[in-house]
Amino acid sequence: MRWLRAGLFAGALLGAVLMVALGALSPRESYAAIDHDTIVLLFGTMVLTVYLELAGFFEWLACRILSVTRTPRGLLLATSAALAADSTATGGAKQTPVQAQATSGSAVGFAYRPPLRGAPAARIGGGTRGIGDMTLELVALAPDHTGLTTKEQPTLYWYVSKPVPSHLEVTVINDEAIDPALEQEVQSPRQGGIQRLDLAKTGTRLKPGVEYRWFVSVIADPDQRSNDVVASGTIERITPDNALKSRIAGADERSLARIYAEQGIWYDTIDALSRMIDKYPGDSALREQRTAILEQVGLKDAAAYTRTSRQQ
Repeated sequence: MRWLRAGLFAGALLGAVLMVALGALSPRESYAAIDHDTIVLLFGTMVLTVYLELAGFFEWLACRILSVTRTPRGLLLATSAALAADSTATGGAKQTPVQAQATSGSAVGFAYRPPLRGAPAARIGGGTRGIGDMTLELVALAPDHTGLTTKEQPTLYWYVSKPVPSHLEVTVINDEAIDPALEQEVQSPRQGGIQRLDLAKTGTRLKPGVEYRWFVSVIADPDQRSNDVVASGTIERITPDNALKSRIAGADERSLARIYAEQGIWYDTIDALSRMIDKYPGDSALREQRTAILEQVGLKDAAAYTRTSRQQ
């Protein structure tokens, strides 16, 4: 539209007018084609973006990303994840952990109690992205704060909506180190669902009291890593006190998840439930427990998969 000296929006408006003027659409049909919900959403997003810019949010976000990355690869992953989170955040409202705890956790007899540590929101979801001729949703099974584990080599979980036709990579970084603690390509899943990586199989060990950020990336094009679908969460290893150690040591496998959840130890809770689901695939109560925990922290799609699937 350069020859008309019209911008994008003026060109779109002109095209709509010509569609009606030339009889391609009647005035009634053109009005019916307007999606008012989308218009309201776009307007609200634009207003929000302006206020965020005036408040200096984007400068703060850029500084935050730079402060937690030490390598070019880490910067690329963090930037991709932040963009994915931004696009996902405008897709609709979701329950807060407090709301979900009241409706989901109590339904199965126990609830995950987030640690009172004042940690900022830390989960970044991959959202839905196109890869080739398919769309793919990728979500780290992590809370919206720094999740805890008592294990030196915990298991990381994520949800992917469909089989991954390309490479899958898991990266674990520590802000205090230059090199990643882990950077490993893993086998692409043959079906959608909840996937995992046991750090014990990689030799990766977490230090107590150190916050790590972990990423799972679907590599659509190895030469254009900016097109990766990325999801991430944060994890910190804690040392349980003697009383908690005694409870864990004396608990049976069905009590472990409850103990971990009550103590706010996210990764061990999900791991205990998932391993029992593998062992007892027909136990619907276990699936309801994992569903409730996932819903409590806003992981709706992974929760829906757990509820409807018979086996992983």
